[in-house]
Amino acid sequence: MRGCVQGDFLLVNLFREPLGNPVTPGAINGLFETLCSRAGLRRAVSPHMCRHAFAKELAELTAFKTTTISRMAAQHTEITRLRTALAARSNVRALPQPATPAPAHPLPEGPS
Repeated sequence: MRGCVQGDFLLVNLFREPLGNPVTPGAINGLFETLCSRAGLRRAVSPHMCRHAFAKELAELTAFKTTTISRMAAQHTEITRLRTALAARSNVRALPQPATPAPAHPLPEGPS
């Protein structure tokens, strides 16, 4: 495009002058106001509110995943402990022992 600013901007003007130039924060706020009005929202939504909503959802998802993984690990440890105890009494088969890791080989030295 002629007269465009060179850069790697995420949001550029495609439908209004100056074409190809970065979209200003004011233009983004104006777009949100227009969309909220068209949607008939009782409360306006701003880009900043979207940022906070995303951060909140991400934090909740991360906390959920962390809790779930911790619970699964705890259950696995408990199941392994119980199965080992039962195997000692010959009630169930013993779990296979994990393979011994191969000895680490030193990395070759690169050129100095």
